[in-house]
Amino acid sequence: MNHHNIKYRKAMQNAEEKKEGIREKLILLVATAALTGGAVPLIVNYMQVSWAAQQKLVEADLTRQQSLLKDQEELLKRVQKRLYDFHISIAKPAWYKYVDPNIEKYEEALADFDVVAWQFHSDMHQELTNVRRLAAMNTYREFENLVTQISALDNSLTALSVRTDTTSSDWEKLHLDANGFVYKIQDFIVHLAQDFALKSFDEPPSG
Repeated sequence: MNHHNIKYRKAMQNAEEKKEGIREKLILLVATAALTGGAVPLIVNYMQVSWAAQQKLVEADLTRQQSLLKDQEELLKRVQKRLYDFHISIAKPAWYKYVDPNIEKYEEALADFDVVAWQFHSDMHQELTNVRRLAAMNTYREFENLVTQISALDNSLTALSVRTDTTSSDWEKLHLDANGFVYKIQDFIVHLAQDFALKSFDEPPSG
């Protein structure tokens, strides 16, 4: 389980323990009120101030942990969508070149790929930083490797698109590689969700 989520649960437990400890002290003060006389109001006032200060610290810590969990969930959804969308932008040209030949749709898919490719790689640089900040190191390494592999698919499509001597076997290989890559995306998304202890996202997004 991700260390951030463990810290959140410990913060919740510590908050309850601190509340219980302060309650016990207040009960003790009330029980000894008859013996201490005028000192009790001062002590009670001191305990109330301490209680309020402690409450603010606990609430601030819980707020930070909740914000972290929100960042993790948003990162998971964002990375999932970006990977699947870019996978489709690579798979479509191969599909219309090899599986269902259609020169017009191929050229349209290739033009779309050229538009999104640079933005995708820019986004991945940012997400690599985010995953390194929010996830375990082994998860970051897995994501880094995944980005390297999808960049290789990008390079293969780019190279094939400018060659004049390509064969059906060249496009078949790209088509099969692109199809196989979707399972690698699924595996990583599940791993990232488990790292964050969030709901697994093991299916491509619809729509």
